[in-house]
Amino acid sequence: MGLNVPWVACGHDFGPPPPAWSGAARTDFGALERDLVAWRADGIRVVRFWLLGGGVNYPVGRRPQDVGWRVRGAHYEGAPVALGARFLEDVRSLQTACANAGVRLVPSLLSFEALFPREVPGSVSRGGLRRVLLEDPARAHDALLAPLLEVLDPAHVRAVELMNEPDWVVRGGPVHAHRRGGRWRLTTDRVPRAHLEDWLREGIARVAAAGHVPTVGFARADAQKFWSSALCQSLRQVGLWQVHHYPGWRGRPLPSATPGAVVGEFASAPPGWHPAARPWRLPRESEPTRYLRARLEHVRARGYAGAWLWSARARDPASAWGPQQRVQVRDFTRS
Repeated sequence: MGLNVPWVACGHDFGPPPPAWSGAARTDFGALERDLVAWRADGIRVVRFWLLGGGVNYPVGRRPQDVGWRVRGAHYEGAPVALGARFLEDVRSLQTACANAGVRLVPSLLSFEALFPREVPGSVSRGGLRRVLLEDPARAHDALLAPLLEVLDPAHVRAVELMNEPDWVVRGGPVHAHRRGGRWRLTTDRVPRAHLEDWLREGIARVAAAGHVPTVGFARADAQKFWSSALCQSLRQVGLWQVHHYPGWRGRPLPSATPGAVVGEFASAPPGWHPAARPWRLPRESEPTRYLRARLEHVRARGYAGAWLWSARARDPASAWGPQQRVQVRDFTRS
């Protein structure tokens, strides 16, 4: 039983914040540990936590121009920048909080938004990291993954996630729309599949070589439609197959699991959380005191080895984590 935290303050839980947010308080991992202890009593055993997310704090604690990056088109150009000592110190603090609380960590290195065209919605930019991270996968992993693997302890880490939902940014993946200037627009500037697969496969090999379990948070349970058989096979051989399930407007059902697979995200909010979100069509799903347990029972019945709720701290409409949800999780884990 798992829970996506997935952050305390989205974008800058680790290391010094971006210069524009220099007054932000440092993450209180002691307070987080107290929350984790309480959630473990509810039955939570795994927590998923984003590290760099969409890249609003990369390069960590510095502006892109401070490290010599230049903008060409909608993306930065420049060398990957290594994670600094304070970033790694905060990752150790997160790992310690999880170990003390008796839960295992799934750190997620990046989210797909980091590879979308650069945007500057406020005082910091997000995205625009495609060339920096994908042009030389080995160099990028030397800067990001290698130092991270040195501080992570397999005894306290369930799996190391390379990227959240890369399906959305790859050519040939599911349709994606984003909001810009008050209007919804289809995302058309996408990554060639081969480029992103090179980056993922390099990361999978490095994580496995370090004694960890690699994983990728695929956006859909039919992810094998969008990725090569070589990538899927390499991940299944040494890693954790992880899919996310949001039925969407088509009411797409959850397929039967492959051995050992987990559902790494699904909505914890009641039915109707979004106009395009269809119900799971489960018995008792319409009951406020039963809907989440019904989903969890369905995930188990489909053969999945784990179910990780979205989410405790995100503010999107799919997230709900209060007394109503916690009691259903307790009832499920004790049944």
